[in-house]
Amino acid sequence: MNWVLEADIVSFFDSLDRTELKKLIQIRVADGSLLRLIGKCLHVGVLDGADYTEPEQGTIQGSGLSPLLGISICTTCSTYGSNGRSSRACSAKQR
Repeated sequence: MNWVLEADIVSFFDSLDRTELKKLIQIRVADGSLLRLIGKCLHVGVLDGADYTEPEQGTIQGSGLSPLLGISICTTCSTYGSNGRSSRACSAKQR
């Protein structure tokens, strides 16, 4: 490989479909305990001073889990793309 692609996907973590993400992670992770932990981490909220918010969709950016989720979904989507298949989780959402 002689090139590197760098991209910044706007609202990547905000727009993730949690259900589809869990399905993609189950392809690569067989440990039920780890899958439950990841599922719980997808629903954590953000405490900003005295304000607590819990996102209804997506997941928070900046958690320790964010890089794992990003790499997992990008790797899986890349695999789908190279095989000529498609996944709903891998399709871009128009805003």
